[in-house]
Amino acid sequence: MIISASRRTDIPAFYGDWFFNRLRDGSVLVRNPVCFHQVSHIPLNPDAVDFLVFWTKNPAPFLSRLDLLQGYDYGFQYTITGYGRCLEPGVPSREESVETFRALSRRVGPQRMIWRYDPILLHPDWPVQAHRENFRELAEALAGFTHRCVISFVDVYPSGAKALANADILTAGPESAAELAPFLSETAARFCMTVEACAEVQDLSRFGIRPGHCIDPSLTGILSKGKDRNQRKSCGCQPSVDIGAYHSCAHRCVYCYANHGEARLKANLKLHDPSSPLLIGCLTPDDKIIRRHVTRWQHTGSLPD
Repeated sequence: MIISASRRTDIPAFYGDWFFNRLRDGSVLVRNPVCFHQVSHIPLNPDAVDFLVFWTKNPAPFLSRLDLLQGYDYGFQYTITGYGRCLEPGVPSREESVETFRALSRRVGPQRMIWRYDPILLHPDWPVQAHRENFRELAEALAGFTHRCVISFVDVYPSGAKALANADILTAGPESAAELAPFLSETAARFCMTVEACAEVQDLSRFGIRPGHCIDPSLTGILSKGKDRNQRKSCGCQPSVDIGAYHSCAHRCVYCYANHGEARLKANLKLHDPSSPLLIGCLTPDDKIIRRHVTRWQHTGSLPD
C-alpha cells in the first residue's frame, strides 16, 4: 500500500505532531470526503506501508524528525513556485524554500526529491517572461538536489472560479503553453533535470515534456497494476491511499482546489487535535468505521538511494 500524505493538505508543514502520533500508534482514521460518516481505518505500520509520499510546500518541520521514519520508504513532492505572499500567503519565501529543499535533499538524496513547479498560471505580475526568469533561477538553485521537475497549468474548478477571477489569475492557453514549454524543457535539461507534465490535457511531448506519473516506480520502487481510479482521468499515478482532509491547509494559496472559503478553513483548524486518529475533529456516534484492505506490492529492487 502506498500512502499519500497528502494531496488534500500539507501534512509536513502543519500536522507533523499528528502524523508522527499516527505512525507511533500504527493506524489512522480518514473520513470519506463525500460521505461524512464513512470512516476508513488504515494501518500505518511498516509491514502494511510500501511507500510514503509527502506532498508539501514546506517540509522544514520534518527535518529534525526524519529519524522517526526509520523502517519506511518515502519520498517528497515539493512544490516551489515563488509566487509570493500575494498568491501564496502562508508559503515561505522562495529563498527559504530553496534552502529547505537543499537541506532535505542532503538528508534523503535527490532521487527522493521531486520539484513541482505547479500550477503555472498567468497573472499581471506573472506573464510568460516572468515565469521564464523565475524557472531558470529556481532550476539553477536546485541543480544537483533533484533530477525531476513536474509541471502543470492551473485548472479552473467551478468551486474556485470566482477566487481565481478575483485574483486576476488566468489559465495558460495553448499559445502560452507553446511559448513557455520549450523553455522549461531546455532549461531543466541544462541543469540535469527532466520535466514531466502532471495530468495535463495539452500534449506537450513535442516540446520534450512527456506526460508524467507523479507516483510511479521511479520514485517508489514498486510495481503495481493499473492507475489510481480516485484521481483525474489524465492522471497516471500508481494507486495510493490519501490520509489528509480538505479545507485544512493554512498556506491559503488563492488558486487552491482543496480549500473552499476562509470560514471553513478556520473552523477545521480549531477542530484539529494532534492526539485524534482523525486529522480534523473526532469520531461521532453516527460514524461507521471500515477497515481498509491492505495490498502489498512487488518491489522492483531499485528503491531510490
